[in-house]
Amino acid sequence: MKLAWLGFVVSFVVGYATFSWHSVDWRNAKTDRANRARESTSREHSLSAEYQELMLDEEEQFQISLDKANRLTELLGLAEKMNRNDVLESFDYPMLANKLARLFPQAALDYYDPCPTDAEMNQRMYRCILEKWASLDFKACIAYLVNKPNARSVEFQNYWRILTRDRMKSHPQDCIDAFQGLSKELQRDLMEKSDMSDELLEALLPVVKDQQLVAETIEKIAQERQQREEQ
Repeated sequence: MKLAWLGFVVSFVVGYATFSWHSVDWRNAKTDRANRARESTSREHSLSAEYQELMLDEEEQFQISLDKANRLTELLGLAEKMNRNDVLESFDYPMLANKLARLFPQAALDYYDPCPTDAEMNQRMYRCILEKWASLDFKACIAYLVNKPNARSVEFQNYWRILTRDRMKSHPQDCIDAFQGLSKELQRDLMEKSDMSDELLEALLPVVKDQQLVAETIEKIAQERQQREEQ
């Protein structure tokens, strides 16, 4: 009787162990199948996304690439790639410049300033970035130009005229504050050579550091107005 009972217990334990082993094996196999199914689905989605991207036109592909690029090297590389492929259109420059101006304005301007690659594209990108940066942070943008070695050049005078033309309409005090922070020499250069509007010249007069320049400017404005009236 004891032997029979012992045999039953042994048979039960062996049978239960065998069942458990098969059960674990079955669960593992099921998990493996599920993982393979997920991997297969993921690959299919990836291939589908790549296929859909290939089916997009150049403008849509450019927008996707621009959205993905968040490092300076990626954005500069995207501009060079699009320019080499001759697909960088006029509408693409502001889009690229906007992102560079928001994320890396000074670094991007330093890159494009010496025109390291295609001169026409580099100059266009430089101006687009500068104008966008001025709309975001006028004070920082002007400070960048002032601190360049050729700050008294014709280039600075031209950019001052371009950047203040729009800023004066929306934020005139920004122009006044930026001008006030300039040296006496730079103020004279701009007042005499940058071809500013009479409206802007008059707005800047209270912060001009050279009183002789103030008198000269007032006289100049009066003469020009008289000439226009006579015509």
